Amino acid sequence: MSYNLNQMATEATGLLAAGDHFDGASHDTSAWAYVRFRVLAASDQAGTVYIEQSADGTTWFRTSTEPVTAGFTQAAIVTESLITMRYVRAYYVNGATQQTEFMLATALLAFAETA
Repeated sequence: MSYNLNQMATEATGLLAAGDHFDGASHDTSAWAYVRFRVLAASDQAGTVYIEQSADGTTWFRTSTEPVTAGFTQAAIVTESLITMRYVRAYYVNGATQQTEFMLATALLAFAETA
């Protein structure tokens, strides 16, 4: 099985204070046959990245949780989740130390049509 990368975005490069969080954009998956949501997170400080899904864009359920270790490019992580609800987003919680480097990018993947 193969996937097409249909939508990709850098969602955050702004820095988070100690204990602060970032709510990613809510992506409506109803227009395409999206099957997976992928998140890349990198920070110079420890934190946690989540993938959340919602049927109505208001009540969110966590479907993936990954720790992010300090070390920006050396410790960037990628996590993904099967899409089971209409809306998906990334959610990031910074650890106990102010960041000096941070990036969060997302991608929606759909089935590829093969001949």
